[in-house]
Amino acid sequence: MKRLLATVITLALLAVTASAFAQTWHVSTRLGSRYGSTVTTGSCRVTRQSLLGTATINCGAAGGTAVVRYPFSLRAGCGPTVNPTVDFVGTSPVVSTKYSDGTVAVGVHRSGAGKTIISMVSISYYCG
Repeated sequence: MKRLLATVITLALLAVTASAFAQTWHVSTRLGSRYGSTVTTGSCRVTRQSLLGTATINCGAAGGTAVVRYPFSLRAGCGPTVNPTVDFVGTSPVVSTKYSDGTVAVGVHRSGAGKTIISMVSISYYCG
């Protein structure tokens, strides 16, 4: 009987501990055309194609740089670490994230001559 009681208590403690550390995985997505802001220099231009849901970064032969920022809001208890994913066609961009007060900004950076079409930006993160 003592053994059964010890086993039940041990299993109950393990269940409480596991539920205390449970985390859920979330994903948020934005169409490429749903960016928050852009910054460009040189011959780079950012255009929005609302019907296609894409954003195009086009830098001419003179080059330059462009940054397209996508804002995401996180619920309380989520983040701050996120994993960004950018679906694109063309020249590969550099992707960065910045977390501040429950908001994540995903930056898609492009420099030099070439063209990049952004179709979708997603972040995945844990909530505890």
